[in-house]
Amino acid sequence: MPGTTSSDIDSLKVIVIGAGIGGLVLAQILHSTPGIQLSCYERYKAIDDRVVGFRVMLSGTTLSMLKRKIKSDIWADLAFGIGEQPEGGEKIEFFKGNGNKMLTWDSDPTKDQYSVSRWHLREALVKEASFVRTGISFERYEVLPNGRVRAFFSDGSTDECDLLVGADGTNSNVRKQLLNHATIKDLGMVVIYFKVPLTERSLKLLGSPANSTHTFCPNNQYIMLAPWQNPLAPFSTRYTQHTIDPEDSYIMLGAGSPHANFHNRRCSPNELTQSELQAEVLARTSQPGIHARFRELAEMVCLDTAYVNIVRKSEAVHPWTSSPNITLLGDAVFNMSNTLSRGANCAIMDAAALADRITSPEYRRERHQPAALDDYVRGNIERREVERQRSAMMQKIMFSGQNKLRGFIRNKALPSSLKKIDSLDREEHEGVNWIGSDGEGSVDSTGEEPKWVEELKWDEIFEGRHGHEKG
Repeated sequence: MPGTTSSDIDSLKVIVIGAGIGGLVLAQILHSTPGIQLSCYERYKAIDDRVVGFRVMLSGTTLSMLKRKIKSDIWADLAFGIGEQPEGGEKIEFFKGNGNKMLTWDSDPTKDQYSVSRWHLREALVKEASFVRTGISFERYEVLPNGRVRAFFSDGSTDECDLLVGADGTNSNVRKQLLNHATIKDLGMVVIYFKVPLTERSLKLLGSPANSTHTFCPNNQYIMLAPWQNPLAPFSTRYTQHTIDPEDSYIMLGAGSPHANFHNRRCSPNELTQSELQAEVLARTSQPGIHARFRELAEMVCLDTAYVNIVRKSEAVHPWTSSPNITLLGDAVFNMSNTLSRGANCAIMDAAALADRITSPEYRRERHQPAALDDYVRGNIERREVERQRSAMMQKIMFSGQNKLRGFIRNKALPSSLKKIDSLDREEHEGVNWIGSDGEGSVDSTGEEPKWVEELKWDEIFEGRHGHEKG
């Protein structure tokens, strides 16, 4: 073809819609891949939202994969968000509302979870992200006669690509057009989240220092406490009644309830003010039979950190084969309950799997064929269906129903229910020390400081940001 080169022929233009965790991981991997042009569109003007301040749970397998696939400087920034892990691994402890402990969930899948600051994760992924265009909302796409895709945006602009990736969340506009039969259902459950500064006082109120706790309360309600502890500054010092520094250690307080059981019903929960949300949590934690430490923690929340999650369920979809140049990842495929905190982990795995396919020599040869992305789509849906099932089982445990008999049965069946959740897990948990691994599958058994920690020089970087006080 006159005027073209092999480089032109082999080039691939990818547009990612949505700068959430999954979209950014995909974009960062592709951005450093020769022969790929990349644009990422985000509807919000700032790549930020209330939920970004909270923690996510990532497996050792996922963190190891990220370390291999993203640039070393991005990994170094991301690593600052990996919180202090409890001795022996992450555990979840279950309590009754009166404070009596029921049991500890410490299976291999649970212990192989790492508390990662979503803020640090996002900050690392937007580093040098010149490919992100913010404040531009995607509206629709059109498949052109030449096989390319034209994307239309709210500001009247358009952009064309060889592959359009919808990573735009549960309410994905890409999915609405690609899979117009998919539906989303409001389940009537709501979780209110706040940050509580992690201080010596609040640490004593956790009930189980360093471990996450789930507490079953009357009226089909629960309280979740999950700490994120900065390894370099274990206690919070930069907070007020309203705000907390994103690098400060904190306790994530979650209060789940059916909307029908809210004390304040003047409007939708996500329209309540921050003070009203705190008052709602205070009212619940003041009920008879609820241990006093929960109210004390609710009094310590930072008001501006309030976040409301209205639990919704998007319909599980079948593999789509309508177009080889349009696909989805993350919650844009279908979402899952956040009771196991697996959404971000799954989105990152989606992104890595799609990046592996897009960057393979086979894809360059097959990308115009109808089945070019079929293996990715099938694997994506299978993985998400498993995690969706596990999360749904956990959600049934947390919201067991109004009837006291159901709560009694839930409590008796809790050990076997948790074992069923574990039995569905498909990730590898072989005790690989991803922190100290120089190669895939290696284990650092020397007991020495991991090599990558030495390379990061955490103390120097931290002092450069905050001075010499780490208190």
